[in-house]
Amino acid sequence: MDAMGIMILIFLGCIVIGVPVAVSAGVAAMIALLMIGEPLQVMALTVYTSVDNYPLVAVPCFILAGLLMQKCGLAKRLTNLANSLIGNIHGGLGLVSITGCGFFAALTGSGPATTAAIGSVMVPSMKEEGYDAGYSGAVVACAGGLGVVIPPSIPLILYGVIAEVSITKLFLAGVAPGLLLAILLGATNYIYARKHGYISSERKLSIANVMTNLNDAKWALFAPIIILGGIYSGIFTPTEASVVAILYSLLIGFVFYRTLTIVDFLEALQQAAKLTGIAFIIIFTTMVLGEILTVNDVPQKLTAGLLSITDNRYVLILLVDFMILFLGMFMGVIPMLVLLTPILMPVILTLGVDPILFGIIFVIAAEIGFETPPVGATLYIAVPIAGTSIEKISKAAVWLILAEVVGLILISWFPILTLFLPELFKPMLGG
Repeated sequence: MDAMGIMILIFLGCIVIGVPVAVSAGVAAMIALLMIGEPLQVMALTVYTSVDNYPLVAVPCFILAGLLMQKCGLAKRLTNLANSLIGNIHGGLGLVSITGCGFFAALTGSGPATTAAIGSVMVPSMKEEGYDAGYSGAVVACAGGLGVVIPPSIPLILYGVIAEVSITKLFLAGVAPGLLLAILLGATNYIYARKHGYISSERKLSIANVMTNLNDAKWALFAPIIILGGIYSGIFTPTEASVVAILYSLLIGFVFYRTLTIVDFLEALQQAAKLTGIAFIIIFTTMVLGEILTVNDVPQKLTAGLLSITDNRYVLILLVDFMILFLGMFMGVIPMLVLLTPILMPVILTLGVDPILFGIIFVIAAEIGFETPPVGATLYIAVPIAGTSIEKISKAAVWLILAEVVGLILISWFPILTLFLPELFKPMLGG
């Protein structure tokens, strides 16, 4: 077995036994470099060049903005608004949770943050109205995954940097797929609610109540308009938008809602620094691993291997989809993006798949895997919120995950669902 095979086995073996991804990638890369006779200084050089990239500044900024918005109480206001609009229909609270996750995802771009914020508000209410604890947790865990595709999305920023494609176009491309996934989750929730007797409350739709909640949530609703509107209109770049998001969060918290304290602000800074550190360490080490694989022609070998199975474009796209989904059961979205994007890019280019479309497919497939045991990170976040076991949440999440898989297939096979907005804005974006 050559050095590449040993490196891959070491990396996968470490992952299986529970070694952190960053450590697994670092150890595997070091051993491979030693085996092929390359100096270890290569790692330091790769680490430096991987972070010497201006768009990456958006990652810690959007993380901080998301934490500040979470502490401002925006999740409660958004779910109150959604509840006043749709909470009176069959399975209404489940649909409110999905809608709330969609709203909050458009503010934070983070799946785990969305699950935690909306789950802490909606799960207790769902349980009070007779929803099973496992299903209550499953809804917010799966809907929280909308944060990876609805802009602004941290994984899409990373993909844009690695694949060297327009982050603005990726944000535009993520809108329709995000809405499609939300609709599929909502439909599945409705069917599940009818089957299990999760009836709506007796409250009626009240225009006065809607207007009250709309007024209460107006500053939260303005956030995506300002941030995304500024990006799409060309007023500022996605990186600059991340700083605007922080400033707007502080304005909401300290001036408009007055719910943010200095202590909250300092806690958000501390949490953002910790999360950024974790994310960037993973980026550093997996970037080295990916660089070694790319230099040793692994992407070309993978392309040849897939094409030897079949030359049907749709079947090959599905094979790539499910490979990402499967790996996502064991790895997080960020390390998968950093490691696999350079490897899979020759494959998708050979298939004639638009790199913008592939970015959306990639993050959706990775997030579905991330919602699926044995890792199931968002499921584990929902466990303490729902006060139940991971087994019960996982069982209840099966139908919701299958609905997302259907969405993934539709997005993969019908590119127009993803690419029509980037095409529509093409003159404004300069080609």
